[in-house]
Amino acid sequence: MTTEEADFSGQAIMKQLEERRAAQKKNLNRNVLGVRTSDELAARVREHCKSSNLSTNQFLNNLLKEFFNHA
Repeated sequence: MTTEEADFSGQAIMKQLEERRAAQKKNLNRNVLGVRTSDELAARVREHCKSSNLSTNQFLNNLLKEFFNHA
């Protein structure tokens, strides 16, 4: 494989990866929910997420999944 062929192949792969990232980002950001709560509850959620090494989004997604699986 020549250098030119390798460069072309690399560019094609990078383009495919960028298209996949854009498609995933589009699907993930489709459903955005907002939550308003007290300062105390927000602090408790943040502390729990920090101690459990979770993002707030992961915590809320897990909470919602658990709620609807038991409902």
